[in-house]
Amino acid sequence: MDIDNKEVLENALIDYEGTLFFVSHDRYFINRTATKVVELSEDGSHLYLGDYDYYLEKNARRRGTGCLRKRRRAARKNNDCG
Repeated sequence: MDIDNKEVLENALIDYEGTLFFVSHDRYFINRTATKVVELSEDGSHLYLGDYDYYLEKNARRRGTGCLRKRRRAARKNNDCG
């Protein structure tokens, strides 16, 4: 898709008031058009209320917190058994 057509599509999606589900590898496009991001994984789905940059930030925090919790649990188990 050329730049002019892409801009027309972006503007149409921004003005659209309904619900639309799309998949894209274009981060700029997602940031311009998305108001929510749904992450689908083996563990299920997780909804982020924001654009792609918001998703990246919150997802990193969520995963970091999850890793920290796992490390704390593992440390407690090691201390209990040791």
